[in-house]
Amino acid sequence: MLEFVLTIVNSYTVPCFLITNRRTLVTLDMFGTGVRFSDKDETGVSVSVTANERAVEQFALNFAPDVMILRPERLRNKVAEQLKKAAEAYGIMIK
Repeated sequence: MLEFVLTIVNSYTVPCFLITNRRTLVTLDMFGTGVRFSDKDETGVSVSVTANERAVEQFALNFAPDVMILRPERLRNKVAEQLKKAAEAYGIMIK
């Protein structure tokens, strides 16, 4: 198990982000109570979890673009490449 840091983008306009944001609740459901939230503002919140790498990767892919992996950079790049390939499969070319 490794520690991963993600950011959840607040796509809702409600003031109580941690209570009402659906992505936050999914994060708690998926990774348990060891989730740590920080850097909360009107655009989102950073989340630190200790979890299996594949679980974090799948979580980021399932909820993209509302979830971005911040570190480790290797996993961030891996997810970015997978998303790029998915977009290209739909005829969307990305540099």
